[in-house]
Amino acid sequence: MTLEKVYKAAVTLAVLLLLSIIALLLFKPEVPKDVAAEDLGKSLAAVTVIRLEVKPGYFSNCRKKRDRFYADLRELLTKAGYKTADSGYGAELLVKLRCKGDIGRPLKRLEVRMGERQLALLSETDLDAVLVLLAKAKGFPFLENLLSHSGFRPQAINAMGDLKDPAAIGPLCAVIEKEPEEREAARCEGAGMEQELDNEGLYREKEEAYQSLFQVVKANKTRENLDRTIPLFIKGIKRYRSDIIRMLGGLGDPRGIGPIIEVLGIEACCAPKELDRIDPAWRGSAAAKAAYPRFVADMKKGNGDATMALGVMGGSGAVRVLIAALADEKQENRDDIAWGLGAAKDPAAIDALIAALGSKAEDGQVAFQAGNSLSKITGQDFGYDPVKWSEWRSKNRAAAGK
Repeated sequence: MTLEKVYKAAVTLAVLLLLSIIALLLFKPEVPKDVAAEDLGKSLAAVTVIRLEVKPGYFSNCRKKRDRFYADLRELLTKAGYKTADSGYGAELLVKLRCKGDIGRPLKRLEVRMGERQLALLSETDLDAVLVLLAKAKGFPFLENLLSHSGFRPQAINAMGDLKDPAAIGPLCAVIEKEPEEREAARCEGAGMEQELDNEGLYREKEEAYQSLFQVVKANKTRENLDRTIPLFIKGIKRYRSDIIRMLGGLGDPRGIGPIIEVLGIEACCAPKELDRIDPAWRGSAAAKAAYPRFVADMKKGNGDATMALGVMGGSGAVRVLIAALADEKQENRDDIAWGLGAAKDPAAIDALIAALGSKAEDGQVAFQAGNSLSKITGQDFGYDPVKWSEWRSKNRAAAGK
C-alpha cells in the first residue's frame, strides 16, 4: 500500500513538471534581444531611453567626481542632440549611479530601449562604446567636436579608432602633430612641474591617437592615407618605439624598414618580426646595407645596441665580426656579443661560444649568455659547463665526419 502511494505521488510530480515545461515553452516571456553595435547604431536616432549603470564603487563615494561625471555625460548627450531625462522630450538619457566598491572604468552596463522594448544590453562597456554608438547615429562630426572638450577628448580619440571612419585621419593627425607648449619658469612657482604634467598628458593623448590612427588606416589602406600617415608613424618611433614598430609592421609599408632598422638593437625582441611582416628579405635592403658598417664601428666601441643589431641582422659577415670580437678579452660588452651570436643562430659560432664559457669569474655574464646562445643554435642544453659542451661538440663532429 505504501509503495502504491509513493508511485502515485511520483507520477503526479512528473506530470506537473511536464506541464510546467510545456507552459514555459508556450508562454515564454520576451527576452531582451542582443544586437550588434553596428545594428544598434543604425537605429539609435529613434531610441527613447539609454540607461547607463555605473560600476559599483567607481566614484568611491566621491560626490564631486560623481557630479562631474554626470554633468559631462549630460553635456555629451546635449551635443549629440538628445534631451536629458527631466526635459520631457522623446529622446531621453537616464543615468543611474551606484557607488559602492572597486575602482575601474565607470560604465558597468549600457541598456538601450526603444519605447518599452529593450534593444540591447552591452555588459562591461564604457564611455568609448557610447560615443561610437552616438557617432553612428549622429555622424562623425559629433566625435570631431568632442576633441575640443577636455573631459571627452581621450574617449573621443579611442572611439575614432573603433569607428574606423577615414574622416578621422585628419583630426587624429592634428592631435599627433600638436607640440608641447613652452612655459617660462618665471611665470609662477612650480611652473616646471606643472608643464611636465601637462606634457605627460599630451604624450598619453598622442599615444592613444597613434593607436586609433593605426586602426583607421589599416581599415582604409589606400595610397593617399598611407602617404599622409607613414611619416607621422616614423616620427613617433623614438618615443613610442615598440608600439610604433608593431604599427608599421601591421601596415606593411616598405618606408618603415629604414626607421625600424635604426632602433633594431634597442627593440631586438619585436623589430625582426615586424620587419619580416613588411619584407622577409629586409636584411638585403639598402637600409640594412647602409646601417651595417655603422653597427660594426659602434660595436667595436662597446655599443651594446649596435652589437645586438648585428646579431639580429645575421649573415656570414656579421657573424665573423662578432666571433672575432668575442675572442678578444679586452673587448667591451662581450656578453652582448655572445647574445648577438645566439640571435644570428649560425653554427659557425659554436666553437667561439664554447671557448667563451671558460671566461674568468668576473665575466660570468659572458658565460651565461654564451650558454644560452649555444642552446639557441644547437637545440641542446648543457647549461654553462664548458666540459659537457666540448664533449658534445667532439661527438657531434665525429658523427658528422662518418
